[in-house]
Amino acid sequence: HMHGCRVVQKAIKCLDQTQVTTLITKFRSQVLNFTHDPNGNHVIQKCIQVMSSLAKAAASRNDTDMASSLSDQLQFVVDDVVANVESLSKHRYGCRVVQRAIEFCVEHQKDAVLKKIVECHASLVDDQYGNYVIQQSLVCGREEHQREVIKTLIKNDGSFVRLSKHKYASNVVEGMLKNGT
Repeated sequence: HMHGCRVVQKAIKCLDQTQVTTLITKFRSQVLNFTHDPNGNHVIQKCIQVMSSLAKAAASRNDTDMASSLSDQLQFVVDDVVANVESLSKHRYGCRVVQRAIEFCVEHQKDAVLKKIVECHASLVDDQYGNYVIQQSLVCGREEHQREVIKTLIKNDGSFVRLSKHKYASNVVEGMLKNGT
C-alpha cells in the first residue's frame, strides 16, 4: 500500500534507535516479499539506510558494541540480499534494494553483497536492471570488486565493443570510463 509504505518509512526515519530496531524486526520474514513489491521495496531501502547510518554513527563515536549491535539488527536483511543477489539484481524493485546495500551497509555487510555480485556479475552487466547494480558496484566497491567487472568488460574476445553497443551493458561501460575504474 503506497500510503502505508510512506508512513512506515517516516517512522523508520523519525523513531528513536530502540523503536526503529523493534520495528525492523517485524519485517524479518517479509524481506523478499517487501523487496519485490513496488511500495514495500522502499521500506527495505529505508531500513538499510537508517540502520547502517546509525551503526556508522556509533562507530564514529567509538561505541563499537553499539555499532556491532545495530549492524547485527540489520543482518537478516543483508542475509536475504546475499542469498538472492542475482535474482534481486535482475528485478525491477529488487535491484534498488541491492544498490542501497552496496551504498549504505557497513563494510563487512557491503563486502558480503559485493562478493556475491562478483560471482554472478557477468549475467548482470547486460541485464535491464542488473546493469544498475554493476554500475553501483563500480562506484562503491573496492578495487578487487571493480577489477573483476573490468576483466569481463575488456576481455580479448571483442566483448568490449559488443557490450559498448548493448542497450544496457553500454551503461556499465560508460560508468567504468566515467569513474576511471
